[in-house]
Order: sequence, then structure tokens, then C-alpha cells
Amino acid sequence: LLVELHAAGVGPLSDVAARSGVTLHGAIPQESLPMFYSSVDVVIVPSTCAEAFGRVAVEAMAAGRPLIASNIGGLRDIVGACAGVTLVLANSPSAIKDALQRYILVPSHCPKDGALCRSYIHSKYLAPAITKELARFLNRYASE
Repeated sequence: LLVELHAAGVGPLSDVAARSGVTLHGAIPQESLPMFYSSVDVVIVPSTCAEAFGRVAVEAMAAGRPLIASNIGGLRDIVGACAGVTLVLANSPSAIKDALQRYILVPSHCPKDGALCRSYIHSKYLAPAITKELARFLNRYASE
């Protein structure tokens, strides 16, 4: 069984990742992200500090990729309710490894969880869903 690890972006762990056999892609231009997401089976967002939103997580899910993400801050709040997402303890390589193992052992989980992720993002973060939530919010407070 062949497993390849690819990393996008630039950060303090890039050197460690390169020495560990991870293929580094550096910063990927916005217009190339759909192609990158389509080339991978699972996306991991191993944030070590709380993010306010977690755009990469949402982009990957919208691309139909299952997500493994740190269970902190905005990541937990934004994507944690999706059944295609696995939240793991932050700063825990072993937790990431265990979560990734599920997809390695049963590759058919990738498209199933990816579809759940895409559906979740479409129901929460596309313009019609946001408009509906905003209208509900405004109606609730306009009557007070």
C-alpha cells in the first residue's frame, strides 16, 4: 500500500516535513487550489493555535475532500458538526496518524466522507444558506 504525503503552504515545520519524506508544494496560488485539492484523497489541517475561521478546511471540504483537523478554535466551531470531519487533539502527531489510518485501511471512506463534507459546506456556507440565516437573524431582532 502506497501512501504519499503532500504539504501545501509555508510554515515553521516545512523543514521537518521535508526530512520526513513529505512532498512540499509551498504556497499554492488561489487559482491552482482546485487542482491541488483534486489531487489528494484527504486534507489535514493540523493547526497548533486557535484559528478564527479555518479557510483551508472549508475550501478542502467544498472540494469534496474528507478533513482531519485540530479540535481547537474556529476549526471546531466551523466544521466540527460535519460527519465527514475527524477532529483530533492539537499538537498530537499520533492522533493525526490514527485518524489517517482509517482512510488508509478503508480507502472507500474517502469519497463517502468527502461527499458529506461537500454537502455540509454547501448547506452552511454558500450564498443561499448564508442569506437564509441572515434573514432569520434580522427577522428575530427586528421584532424586538
